[in-house]
Amino acid sequence: MKLDGHAFVLYRQGVTCAWAKNWVRRLAASGGRAKPAGWSCTSGAKFRGNAWCERGGKHFGWDAGS
Repeated sequence: MKLDGHAFVLYRQGVTCAWAKNWVRRLAASGGRAKPAGWSCTSGAKFRGNAWCERGGKHFGWDAGS
């Protein structure tokens, strides 16, 4: 997926692709302030690059790759 003009690998488990893409865009735009209710999210760069979120057996995230 593209985010701010850069390509990222999107990964997900237990959620739809469209839902995960929507939240990746929202997390990146808000610097992590907007996140899905009840989800735990982590990022080392305020959600501008790589990050992931989880809730029980559900996960989604994005990675710049190598």
